[in-house]
Amino acid sequence: MRVGLFFGTFNPLHNAHLGICNKLLEKKIIDEVWLVLTPHSPYKKSDDLVDAYIRLDMINEAIAKLQNIKVSDIEFGMEKPNYTYLTLKEVKKKFPDNEYMIIMGEDNFLNFDKWKNNKFIKSNFQIISYPRSKKSVNNIFDHYFDLSSSTIRDLVKRKSDISSLVPDEIYLYIKEKGLYR
Repeated sequence: MRVGLFFGTFNPLHNAHLGICNKLLEKKIIDEVWLVLTPHSPYKKSDDLVDAYIRLDMINEAIAKLQNIKVSDIEFGMEKPNYTYLTLKEVKKKFPDNEYMIIMGEDNFLNFDKWKNNKFIKSNFQIISYPRSKKSVNNIFDHYFDLSSSTIRDLVKRKSDISSLVPDEIYLYIKEKGLYR
């Protein structure tokens, strides 16, 4: 099975994340997407990072009815700081029969040479990069994804409506639990 590994803190998961997953599934580039939830990224500030188990719960609610999109908590039990190459080794060890591809934004891809053990990643995994700007639209993605979790958090802080930007389940979860205020 061809599995797309989409790494992120998903703080929170939003419609662009799911749009990327759905596009890759529709075009049959991959058979399944695993949202690899990162409890804490070594490259990001954690000031407004919601607890990893709350994010896991939100994602599970949002994808419960979706086919071929799963969430992985494989990084929860790994030492901190954790780097992508270590997770990839662990995934290959636990699930050796799959073919894995990494899904990442153009912004991350442009900084990929700074990633720890990037040569190992590049030589063992195909990378699928989705566009973050109009000039990078390609034959897989016919538009770019100009939405980020930080934008969602900022909108919530300003008491703006995010209902069209996140799955209904996440919108209700954020509202009910008072997250990102």
